[in-house]
Amino acid sequence: MSHPTVPVYPYADDVTWYAFDVDGAIGAFTSNGYGPIPVPWLRLSEAQKDAVHEIVSRLPLRFREDELVIPSAQNSGRDWEDFARQGVFAFDWTFGHSATVQPVELYELAASPPPWAKLESPPERCRWRELLTLKGVRFSAEGRHVDVEAAVDCLLPGRGSPSSPT
Repeated sequence: MSHPTVPVYPYADDVTWYAFDVDGAIGAFTSNGYGPIPVPWLRLSEAQKDAVHEIVSRLPLRFREDELVIPSAQNSGRDWEDFARQGVFAFDWTFGHSATVQPVELYELAASPPPWAKLESPPERCRWRELLTLKGVRFSAEGRHVDVEAAVDCLLPGRGSPSSPT
């Protein structure tokens, strides 16, 4: 019986990966080279990752900048705002540079669609939904932070094996 190969953490690479919440909302997560990255994302081929990036990049702009929720000026940025304008929740790894009073090791909301936004079904080509759904996570209700490690097996820098969600 063969076991799937445990992927290697892309240390110091700023990886953007994507996942769904329990409602089907799409989240874009930027690791800053140190944040946890789900093992299922790391196991995708480069072609599969590129296809996901392409699907998300082609989502239409649905909201104006003045309609977005941007919790911290420190986390504002064109990429995150563009994600939010497309209806995608954008998160950034916070360790060491969090805009919060106390540093936390969680993904922090950088920008989101307006709270009244209706979720649209993702494009039919998003067949990775089951593979990359964060168990028990609802982006619109999580507040400013998402604990990815509690929702899915992840790799972190310096850790030789995946974490396990509780």
